[in-house]
Amino acid sequence: MIAVDRSIVSPPDSWKARAKEAADKARDEGSAHEAIPEVYGRDDVRATLEAVFSHKCAYCESPATAQGPWDVEHFRPKGRVAESPLHPGYYWLTYSWENLYLACQFCNQRRRDKPTTEDSLVRPAKGKLDQFPLRDEETRAMDPDADLALESRLLIDPCSDNPDDHLIVGVKGDIMALNDSDMGTRTIEVCNLARRRLTLARLAAVRTILDLIHRFAETAGLERAIGAVTDTLGKQESHYSLVARAIAAQPEAFGLV
Repeated sequence: MIAVDRSIVSPPDSWKARAKEAADKARDEGSAHEAIPEVYGRDDVRATLEAVFSHKCAYCESPATAQGPWDVEHFRPKGRVAESPLHPGYYWLTYSWENLYLACQFCNQRRRDKPTTEDSLVRPAKGKLDQFPLRDEETRAMDPDADLALESRLLIDPCSDNPDDHLIVGVKGDIMALNDSDMGTRTIEVCNLARRRLTLARLAAVRTILDLIHRFAETAGLERAIGAVTDTLGKQESHYSLVARAIAAQPEAFGLV
């Protein structure tokens, strides 16, 4: 996960009026409103979200490929909320541009973490779906007039938080909460960021980055090599950029001494 400045890409002009119309309808109908996928899931909306999130999942940073299934994800669930059975869902945010994210189905839906040749253990299905945990349920916004800023949110928002304050990657591609961050812990759990194939993808990134550092260090020196490689591969457009920034932050943990 990486911090994202979504202000650099605006929503499609042709969509704004239709989104406002649908949002007004949602407010009028309240919890009885049935979401209209043809509005928030339009092709131009999907394409713009891909640009906003650099063609990566907002949560796990896996690349959005031509073959992969991708969702227009609602950060605050548009329907029911798992942690609050009486909540009507954030229906009033169904068509809010700021509540729409690009997410892979393994983070956004409940999907099985299928066994690998290295690990045959059968694990239950996990994924965000309708989860939106808070530290205190009393702070949850229940209607359009509530102040979202007062919610004691536990899910990391890459568009307003710095994930580097909450998450760190280890030498085996494993992801952990930095300094026992409760937001880091819950985000890993909710989005299933510790799933096996994702961990293997991060491990491949660890190995690639370390190899590049060692090669560059032969002529430039270790300190300069670490800085140059991790700066380049820790940027927004890089897949699994959290790995590079973790190596830059704790080089000794990756054997770079």
